[in-house]
Amino acid sequence: MSQGYEIEEGVTLRLPPLAGKQLLAEASADDLRVLFALAEEDYRTSVDALARKTGLTLTRTAAAVEHWLDAGVLKEKTAPEKSPYLPSDDLPLGRAGDDARVIGEKNLQGYLDTCALILKKQLNPAEVNILVALVSDLGASEYYITTLLSHCVGTLRCHGIRYLEKTATSLFDRGIRSDAALDEYIRASELAHSNEGAVRRLYGMGARELTDGERECLIRWFSTYGYDLDIIGLAYDRTVATANKVTVKYTDKILAEWHRLGIRTVSAAEEYIQKKADEAAAKHTRTKKPTAPAKAPDSFDTDFFLESALKRSYGSADKQTTDSDQKGD
Repeated sequence: MSQGYEIEEGVTLRLPPLAGKQLLAEASADDLRVLFALAEEDYRTSVDALARKTGLTLTRTAAAVEHWLDAGVLKEKTAPEKSPYLPSDDLPLGRAGDDARVIGEKNLQGYLDTCALILKKQLNPAEVNILVALVSDLGASEYYITTLLSHCVGTLRCHGIRYLEKTATSLFDRGIRSDAALDEYIRASELAHSNEGAVRRLYGMGARELTDGERECLIRWFSTYGYDLDIIGLAYDRTVATANKVTVKYTDKILAEWHRLGIRTVSAAEEYIQKKADEAAAKHTRTKKPTAPAKAPDSFDTDFFLESALKRSYGSADKQTTDSDQKGD
């Protein structure tokens, strides 16, 4: 489980040397604000704390952290815990026998009843075991798990407790641990989900499930970036025109660049695309090998031309006179 972030090996400054590097050119204002906040906290903090410190939303903060992780400036720091959370597949034998004691000590029966109502079924011992572990070992609140379970069942149409477990541990690893952070994540996820059908049709996905990475891309597009289907459709067209393989990830790179440049509308994106095309054409023209100019015709001597013309004229006249004299003889 993630315990914050630390500077990657080889980066010696608390604020890494960024001047002149591509990752600085690609960094947005959000990215820089989060990096400064991380440095002030000695890189030992959570997404929740960073959001409060920078005044950004949780989704924008998480996106900025992802930028520095991808750039190789940060890496997730894991630390040993006294009681690490064990996924259900790794639970030691006999642990289920402790559930009744934990349920009584933590007064979890109402929480379990709520989960059963959401699932519309009676919980089996293995499901009870997972639900208890998520609260007692992972450290999630009862509100956190029941809210996330409602989202999984109602929005994502995933009714399995193991899916809930996988989703909860993944969100905790990403720093989304408080009830407020979960609420914001769910709002962003539901906005993306409402547009998922249109994106599926755009990419011809059929009935297959989105991968976790693709789902996170949709959350960025619709929530973090605030884009609509029109501008996403334009980014898709650019993907088709420039990529060897049409993927959501490639479109995500295009939209990330537009977001970094402050492009918010289709018209602004089209102007940017045209500007890049004009720049590419101008560059091609500058680098194209110049062709040799057409050879100019040789100039002529005007006096020589007149003299030759007169000779031709007088020569013809002299010849005519000579011919007449010969006839007269």
